[in-house]
Amino acid sequence: MEKEMNERIRSINRMRLFTLASYILALFLALLFIVRAIASRSLDYGLLVLTLVVYAFSSFVVEKKYTSTFIRENMIMSLGRYLSSIVFSRKGSVGKEDVIDVGAYPIAQDEGRSFVSSDEVRGEHDGARCTLSSFISYFPDTRTGAKHKFALMKGVYISSKLPGETPCGFAIGSSGVLDDDVAKKFYKGQGLSEIVVSDDAFSYSSGNLPGNLRKLIENILNQAKAKDVKVLLRVRKDRVVLIEKNKEVNVRLPLLKKPSEEVLEAPALPLLSEYFALLDELIGIRGGK
Repeated sequence: MEKEMNERIRSINRMRLFTLASYILALFLALLFIVRAIASRSLDYGLLVLTLVVYAFSSFVVEKKYTSTFIRENMIMSLGRYLSSIVFSRKGSVGKEDVIDVGAYPIAQDEGRSFVSSDEVRGEHDGARCTLSSFISYFPDTRTGAKHKFALMKGVYISSKLPGETPCGFAIGSSGVLDDDVAKKFYKGQGLSEIVVSDDAFSYSSGNLPGNLRKLIENILNQAKAKDVKVLLRVRKDRVVLIEKNKEVNVRLPLLKKPSEEVLEAPALPLLSEYFALLDELIGIRGGK
């Protein structure tokens, strides 16, 4: 494990050094262009073009590859404490059908590619198959002021398929994550009843929530509010979905110093521990533990 970590760090560090060197070269060429322009009182357009080409290559090719590689490694390492058999993919496997199946939110079914996922991590957690990916989609929203209009939904989609069905079914979301009227019509249409879990969230459930489960849900809502994240939590049959709206994978990209194991394993998302604590509870309820 330590050997694997060291190799990951060396590989990323090589990319970091190449990225840094390309920017230093671009800076050197820019300074050379300025000095020659002052000295000769004329512009060297060939040098200017070369400077711009090197800078564009540094920004749009080298740094982009370094960033995407670092994000991939960070997601794999930060999720390694929760998941086994981890697989990373640039193209996401979660689609519109998954959102419809779990009843997460009223996705725009007639809008073509109304759900697209990417940068996906898949793995297993105590018998549950888990997927985490970035996504972008559209959903009906009455706040647009006209009928048949849609609002943008994007962020991070975390989904788990339990080894069996859980008797608990609920939909809980931060205030503003969905339009209240849309949420009420949608979740009541799935047979859920309105309950109160928090003053800052809408809550619908198929029955009473066990005490410990309620505490875990409240913790997710409280942590989301403290970290300024709007969340949507949906549990249905054997599916557990947490959506972090307008949230992107958060990484500290080191450029001037060598990346450390601590940086690589830093949580890519703010609510990972809370989500997997909830998942453990649901696995226990399903298994009658």
